[in-house]
Amino acid sequence: MRVSMSRVTESSAKRRMEELQDHLLHLDYISEADRLSATEFTGRDPENLVTAVLTADGTVVRILFGNTVSARSAGQVEQAILAATSSAQRQADLAWQEYVARVQAIADELTVAANEYERIELAAIDQRVREAWAHVR
Repeated sequence: MRVSMSRVTESSAKRRMEELQDHLLHLDYISEADRLSATEFTGRDPENLVTAVLTADGTVVRILFGNTVSARSAGQVEQAILAATSSAQRQADLAWQEYVARVQAIADELTVAANEYERIELAAIDQRVREAWAHVR
């Protein structure tokens, strides 16, 4: 029995696509998303007057004030709170972006593998049709 090079390539392309599908299926998106949702992110203003702790969805868990906050004006404290909460939210946003990027990279790789498998499979079918047609003539 003759095994053509296209069948070997087709088999390896299919195997790679299946490996990526398996990887996607075993990624525990829900647990990772739940873990990320439950994570607390801490931010501070530049002068360390205020520390803000937020959840990934932006819910404020707590605001902590430094010892020197009483010597500041209400406007300065307000700006410090905004800066601290913004800092914490940026950290949460970055964590979500990294999570999405990891999932997207695997999905992109799977798309490339599936396209390659399809291209190889179509070429193999074309070759088999040509061989069959050659025998008919």
